Order: sequence, then C-alpha cells, then structure tokens
Amino acid sequence: MKPRLFACLGVLSALAPAQPLPGDWILSTGTSTTGGLYSVTPGGTVLTTIVTLPIPGNFNCVTMERNNVDLVTARSITVSPSPIMTVSPFGVVATVATSSASVTAMDVDQDGRSLISCGYQPGGGIYFVGALDLPTGAITTLASFLNAPNGLTLDHDTGDYIPVLFTEGSVLRVQRGTVFVTTLVTTLGSLSGADFEPRTGSFVVTRFSPSPGVIRVGPTGVVTTIAAITGSANGVRWTTRPGTCSSATRRGPSCS
Repeated sequence: MKPRLFACLGVLSALAPAQPLPGDWILSTGTSTTGGLYSVTPGGTVLTTIVTLPIPGNFNCVTMERNNVDLVTARSITVSPSPIMTVSPFGVVATVATSSASVTAMDVDQDGRSLISCGYQPGGGIYFVGALDLPTGAITTLASFLNAPNGLTLDHDTGDYIPVLFTEGSVLRVQRGTVFVTTLVTTLGSLSGADFEPRTGSFVVTRFSPSPGVIRVGPTGVVTTIAAITGSANGVRWTTRPGTCSSATRRGPSCS
C-alpha cells in the first residue's frame, strides 16, 4: 500500500482571490501527526494552506465535489474508520461519511455519484470500489477484488469505472450498470494511480515498480510508456485548460 499519497487536482472553479485560483493544483498530504490540503500554482512557486488538522493519518486523496467548488478528501492508513470529508474553499471541514477501509482514491461518476476506491480493511481483508452518496453518507459496494485497488478513474467514453490494483498490477474495467468486471491488462507492476486522457480515450497510470513512472493503457489494454521518473510515482490527475472542454465528458477543442 502507499506510504503516502500526494494527490493533485486542478481547481476548475473561480474562487475568492485569497483562495485557490483556477488552474492551481490541490495537494493532499499527511504525516504521523498532521494532515493537510494545499494549493500550488502551475509553476510550483506558491504554496497556500487550505486546511491542516492536528490528528494522525494521511489525507490520502482529493477530488472536487459535484458542486465544483468544495473538495472531497479522506484520511486513511493510520485511521480506522477512515473519515471522508468535504472542505470548503475557505477551509471549513465537515465529515460526511466514514469507511471501514482505507480510502485510496476518489472520483465522481457520470451519474453524479462520488466513488471511492478502498484498500486495506482491518479485520476483513475486503477491497472494493464503493459508491458514496454524500448527502446521506451511505456507502454501497459496487465490486470486490482479491487485491487492493490503489487508484480509480472513469472511462468518460463509456462511464465504466477503471480501478488499478497495486499488488497484482492490473487495470480493470467495471461496467457501468451491470458492474461486470473484466481485466484490461495485468502484471504491470505496483500501480498507484490512474486518470482518463481525453485526447486519446486512454488511461494514464502511475506505478512504483518495476520502472517507476507513468504509462498509458489504451481502451483495449495496449500499454506504452509516457515517462520514467526517479522515486515513486504516487498519483496523477488531469486538469482542464481554459476553453470549452467539458468537465463532465472531457471532450471539446481544448481537451488535451
């Protein structure tokens, strides 16, 4: 499992000047004593604190809420149950649900549901992708796996859910509606994160090993290397450019 995840997301909505601006990245971090969310400009020169909490456990992932203003984040690894929280642009934190498993990734599906990808579950060893209904905090299991999903994205062409498994190095497809599970490709190494690539319809995947870096997995499972890095590639998140690219379908002239 990940010792720490630095998830990042481009802020898509216009916020107050003192808050994160459109095009900034949101980082989720954690240590043994604190966790926090921070905004960073695209050039990486400015770091602004959105919120920190003086309790142990990582902020293991972050995504936008369905209102495209608030953030959704979760604490995990050292915290059980894992609280799932919304964070306003002004740093107001509200716990909306708890998960008995360590939450490793989050996304919003095309039906407007917040999805969570769960890793280690104390006492049960169950790994699943769950649908999170933020207004009620209810979590529904969509699919279960033998090994931990360490990342999650959507196929924005089909609406299918795409989890990546850390231990066996698999990229799976969970069909929207039927939740039938198929394997796109396996034995790729220790996979840590994934996102949809609008211009190709492929999935960009990060991995720890055997060659740390970023790979591209096509809709039919064809794998190509994008970049090798030094260190552990822990996560990846697409961000829109200003223009007409739809954040719901990720299609349009400026999607790239």
